[in-house]
Amino acid sequence: MIVALVFAHVWGVIQMIALGSFARTVRVRTVLMALAVGLYVCAPLAVVLQMGWIRPATWLTGVSLWAMKDTASYTANPFIEEILKVLPVATLLLFPALRRQWSLTDCVLTGAAAGSGFGLSESLFRYGAAAHKANVTDQGWVLTSNISFPVVPGIWNTINSWLPAAGAPWDQISVAGRFPPDPHLVWSALGGLAAGLIMLRRGWRWRTLGAVLLLYVALDHTAWNAAIKSQHFVGRATIEQLRTLWLTPILALALAWWLDRQRQRDGKGDEVSLAAEQSASPRLIGTVRAAVSRLPWSLPEVYGFVRMRRARNSERTSPWAHEAGDLSAALVQLRDRIDGQLGHGRSSSWLPGWSRALGATIRRPSVIVWLLLMVPSVMWFVIGGLPQTAALQETMTKPLAWKVVVALSVVAQAWLAWRVAQELRASPSMLRLPSADDAALFALRAACGVGAIGLGGYALMRGLGGFSPNSSLLDFSNQTDAYASGSPATGLQLANGAAAAVPPHNSATAAEEARHAREEKDAKETQEARAEQEKLIAGGPPHLLKSALDYLSEHKAVEGIAEVVGVSTHHAAGVGMAAGFSLGFESDNPGAVPKENVVYLPETTVEGIPDAPASAEPVRGAPVNGPFWDDPDSPRGNEWRPRKP
Repeated sequence: MIVALVFAHVWGVIQMIALGSFARTVRVRTVLMALAVGLYVCAPLAVVLQMGWIRPATWLTGVSLWAMKDTASYTANPFIEEILKVLPVATLLLFPALRRQWSLTDCVLTGAAAGSGFGLSESLFRYGAAAHKANVTDQGWVLTSNISFPVVPGIWNTINSWLPAAGAPWDQISVAGRFPPDPHLVWSALGGLAAGLIMLRRGWRWRTLGAVLLLYVALDHTAWNAAIKSQHFVGRATIEQLRTLWLTPILALALAWWLDRQRQRDGKGDEVSLAAEQSASPRLIGTVRAAVSRLPWSLPEVYGFVRMRRARNSERTSPWAHEAGDLSAALVQLRDRIDGQLGHGRSSSWLPGWSRALGATIRRPSVIVWLLLMVPSVMWFVIGGLPQTAALQETMTKPLAWKVVVALSVVAQAWLAWRVAQELRASPSMLRLPSADDAALFALRAACGVGAIGLGGYALMRGLGGFSPNSSLLDFSNQTDAYASGSPATGLQLANGAAAAVPPHNSATAAEEARHAREEKDAKETQEARAEQEKLIAGGPPHLLKSALDYLSEHKAVEGIAEVVGVSTHHAAGVGMAAGFSLGFESDNPGAVPKENVVYLPETTVEGIPDAPASAEPVRGAPVNGPFWDDPDSPRGNEWRPRKP
């Protein structure tokens, strides 16, 4: 049940990522890390701020604590929550690289993920230890501990719903089993757009629009809570009839995409394209061909190139554009690597290398310790998170077992603090990376670790202070009583689970080291071959063609051979060489070199390349004084091309 609850929150974020794929520059794992920040940073901060003003207000006004808490839920607290859910986006946009490269779509996705993580925090503290109170239904698991009968959606119901809200009341589920949208995700998607408009767009009109959107989100949240608290709230009927909540994030992404188009458009004469894109019209067709040409690895590689190109174009057109050469160089290097892989006909051989690297990673002592420290969290949420196995949670709170859990938690929190300290020491170099996405992932991961340490430290204080593992984590909390419903046991296991977001040093990338090593080797060989080719062409004499062909063939740079004889690298699909020279460029691809441009050289072994004898049969006319001619009007300077007939 708990796994299905977490999946519902993650699934909504994945749906948003898929919808924003036409303009985003951030990776999936960066957006998911924003979800973790909403869980471990935004939600605990909201509780701290709410407690920070409600208790003094109670003392000053003489109103009871519970009455003040109810009033706060539809006055100040919605504003606090919405501002904190936008905090990750606003903080990241303070970094110059992110302001230059990020799109408004990135802001919407990051904000939506943080909001989903905020809602996940509420769900886990409410229902993380309630598996024994759940009954299985066709829609999932209904919890009888609440008068609204909240329902945790089943996996299929989650997949069949748009941005599903885990824990939605029974009466809000459709007859088809579809769940209503998650309000926290929807509000935060608009909040992310508002933050992007304020911090990325120039002009008072856009910034005013962003401020109005943020105010609207907070007011809508306030009205939502007021409708829940009071049956006589004047806006209750409007809130209940407002069934267009599902449309709001779509409109936010549509507006973000429309505004991102101009920034992400290629400049004249400075576009960086894959070989397949240069031979296709429109370019999108070439992008799709390249993406599906060597499945499965070609799809993520090509899309990663497209994302980086968007970031580079945004950087070049940004009002804060400066020192943009690093990302351009990285983009060109990635382009050359992908072209080299596609040109060499690499298959999906990445899987064995990835598997070997993963196996070597798992056997590392630090990774073994890291996995062992997460075992209690897995036992609590995964194994014991079902009605049939809920007795495991009860067993883990027995006196002897609880002492063991607390001891392991102390070690887990110490290890997490050590890893976060390592991350923070590396922050100066990480935040200067040319790709803003890398810097964003690092910052979000560090924030997640800091938040988890705070939550774990507080839960440990409760556990070591003599409180029962099943007691309330807080005396009260306005975050719709979520933290008041949670227990120290749930808080401790949730904090320990944050170790998954901060793995041992280098283990996150160790599984890809073998593939990257091969890719770097291929790229280096291709660059060396091209450099030698340009050197030979610059020399001019056609009699060096044989040396060039031998060198390029030895280095497997088949595409370079095509350029020596004047055929575009991106069109030459194959080169045939017999004893001596017999060259032909043929392909089944529609963009291949037409036959009239094919050059046939004599099949005789010679030191140089003589004038074509009468036996040579060029497709279009016989060459005069040799088969090549110098093209002074070439955009790349003088180069040797087939002589015009």
